[in-house]
Amino acid sequence: MTLVVEGENFLNKIGICVPEGSSLNVIGDGNLSIRAQGIDTYGIGNNWESAFGTIRLSMMGILKMYIEAEYGIGIGGGIYTGGEGILLGRGNIFVDPATKSCIGVGCRTGAVPICIQSCSLKMFLRTSEGIGIGSLEGEQNIDIQNANVKITGSGRKMAGVGTYERYGGVIHTLATSLNIELNGQRMLMMGTAAGELEISMMNSGLLIKGEGQDVLGIGTEADTAKIHGYHTEVDLFLNSKGYKLLGAKKENIRFDGGHQSMVAND
Repeated sequence: MTLVVEGENFLNKIGICVPEGSSLNVIGDGNLSIRAQGIDTYGIGNNWESAFGTIRLSMMGILKMYIEAEYGIGIGGGIYTGGEGILLGRGNIFVDPATKSCIGVGCRTGAVPICIQSCSLKMFLRTSEGIGIGSLEGEQNIDIQNANVKITGSGRKMAGVGTYERYGGVIHTLATSLNIELNGQRMLMMGTAAGELEISMMNSGLLIKGEGQDVLGIGTEADTAKIHGYHTEVDLFLNSKGYKLLGAKKENIRFDGGHQSMVAND
C-alpha cells in the first residue's frame, strides 16, 4: 500500500498498522503527526508482541510520532519474520516515546534490516528501558548513510544504536552526523552487550555523551567488537564510575584518518 501525505495530517490514539506480510510506502510533501496511546502501541508498524511487514518512509515533509504507553514502538514492531525491513529516506522524522519499555526504530526480536539514508531523524527517549535504533533481541543490521541522526534520552537501561542484550551483527555509518546523549544507570551508546559485532564508520562525525553508573561508548561490554573508523571525527565523553570508552580488544580497533577525542570523567 502507498500512502500519499499532503497538507497537515493528524492521527490520535492509534498509529498505522503494517501487519506481517504487508508493505507500506509513505510518500508526499505534506506533514503527518501521530499520537499513539495505550498499554501496548506503536507509531508505524505493529505492537510489542506482533510481527510487522516492510516499512518504507520517503516523505519530503515532517513526520512526528508521540508514543505514550507501557510498551511502545516508534517505527517497527515486535517480531521481524522477513521482508525488506525498515527503510527511512528523505524528510524529517521525530520520535518521542514516553514509556516503560520502548524501541525508537527497530524491533523487539529478530535481525531486522534498518536502512536510514538522506533524512533527519531525531529521538527523545523517556523510558525505564529501551533502545533508539536496532533489534532488542537479535543480530544488529543497521546501515545509516548521508543522514543527520540525534538520539537523546534518560532511563534505567538504554542503548542508543544497538542493544543492551548479548547480540552481534553490523552497525555501519557513511557520511553521517550521529549525536547520542544518554543518561541513567546502564547506558550503551553505540553497540551491544556481547557477540561478534562489527562497527564501521566512514566519513562520518560522531558526538557521543553518556552519563550513568555503567556506560559503554562504542563496541561491546564484553570487548568482542571490531571497530573501524575511516576519515571519521569522534568526540566521545563519558561520565561514569564503570565506564568503557571502546569495547574491543586493541588489535580490533582501527582508525584511519580523522580526529578522535575520547575522555572519561573529566
